[in-house]
This record gives sequence, C-alpha cells and structure tokens, in this order.
Amino acid sequence: MDFTLIRLISEAERLRAAQPTARMVTPAMARAFLDAAGVNRPVGRQIVHRYAAAMTAGEWQLTHEGIAFGTDGLLMDGQHRLAAILESGVSVPLFVFMNIDRSVFSKIDIGAKRTAAHILSICGKKNCNVLAASLQLLHQYSNPAGNNNMYPGWGSMASPTSLLDLLGEHPEIELSAKYGKDSTHILTAACGAFSHYVFSRMDKDAADEFFARLADGANLDGGHPVLLLRNRLIRDRAGMTRLPRRTRLALTFKAWNALRRGVVKLGVLRWSPSTNEKFPVAL
Repeated sequence: MDFTLIRLISEAERLRAAQPTARMVTPAMARAFLDAAGVNRPVGRQIVHRYAAAMTAGEWQLTHEGIAFGTDGLLMDGQHRLAAILESGVSVPLFVFMNIDRSVFSKIDIGAKRTAAHILSICGKKNCNVLAASLQLLHQYSNPAGNNNMYPGWGSMASPTSLLDLLGEHPEIELSAKYGKDSTHILTAACGAFSHYVFSRMDKDAADEFFARLADGANLDGGHPVLLLRNRLIRDRAGMTRLPRRTRLALTFKAWNALRRGVVKLGVLRWSPSTNEKFPVAL
C-alpha cells in the first residue's frame, strides 16, 4: 500500500474542508458566531470602535481577513470583526473558514499590523510617519468632539482609508512635512507639519515665516508671540515633565492668532482648559 499517496489524499481532503466561503454576515449571525467563541483573547474596544466606524462609513471591503472556526466548531479568529458588526448594526461580507486545526491558534494575528504610514509608503509617499500623524491631527481638528473645550477630536481616530481620502482632499499637507521636520527640536514633526498646513491655508508666506522664526529664533524682540512660544516649548523639552500635546498645539495656535491680529508683543502666552478655554481656531 502506498502510504505516501494516502497521506497526500488525506491532506488534500483536509485542505478542501478548510476552504473559505464568502458570506454576508448580519448582526444576528455575528451574535451567534460570538456565542461560539470559546476561549479567546480579551476584546479590544478601540479596535472594535475603529472597525465599526469603517463599516458604518461604508469603507469595509472583503479581504482575506475573515473569521475562522476550529474543527471543534468554536470560533478561533474574527471576534473583533464580529463585535464591530454588532456595534455598527451593519451587515458586511467576510470570508468564513471552517475546520481549522486548533494547533495553529497560537500563530494567528502575530504579524505586524499595517498602519496608515505603511499604506502611504506603498502609495509612494515620502515622510510617511510624519504625514500619517499630521493627517490624523487634521482629521481631529476638522471633527471636534464634544464641546471642543479640551482638544479637537479627542479620542476620534480616522481609519487608514479615511486618512488616504483626507490626503486626497488636502494634498498640500505633504509640503508641510518639511516644516514639521525642521521644527523637531521645538515641536514634534507631526505637530509642526499639521500646524504649518492649517496656518498656510490662511497665509502661506506668513506660515513659512512663522515656522522659520520658530526654528531659529532670529530677529524676534522680547515679548514677540513666536519668541514666547519658542522659549516655552524649549523649556518644556528640557523639563522632567512634558506639556500635553494638546497644550503645545494650543499655544502654537494662540501665538499664530496673536500675530494675525497684529499683536507683536505679549506679556504671557498661556492656554487654560481648566477655565473652559476652548481650543483655539486658527485665524
């Protein structure tokens, strides 16, 4: 008897049984599948919220990442996608894999997550980490959360697909990445690129001058809004504790707004969210 042939036939039958099928998974199906979850990792609510937002926005597409059940009938992979279907109330297409050997469970989801920066790089963009982070800030600034008295869009994160769409709407933000990189000794590159882009939409030459002086501090008299900002941020970087990013951005916006109002000398530059001062909108 040819045992090699028998093993090959057995393996072929096993693989055929594990072939996926594309299914439109409804919220009711998702609930039933989750009830068959067995032992799985804890659900990450932020992941679920992100997936649900993509589903609600119509961004979800059928990919090789679906849901998988073991030979014992228990769910092995896909609980976040299923939980997102429940949260969104939207039916989406998923590949359903059946009869997966339980021995592969420890190998599921151990690869690196593809980030927005990875996707931008694949699309041929430069300074992808800075660009992705500055686009996320632009998304938050354009979609303020709550009463907007703490930070624009606090907690609101756009999906990589949404960030690509946002880049299509604001392609000039790529040009601002240079100014972000030039100001890394003052601001983070992403904060600098985001701020420069927002300011440049008001006045490109003024935004270029603002960041050039923020970077080198040249020809700034005492009390000048940019000098006050520069000194405050330099002290912050040298300190043991750091200002929250929202505060660094708010101070940057307030310095810009002061210049836009024609103020060239300030006694102090501060932002006080504790007194319900709203995040400034660039003028």
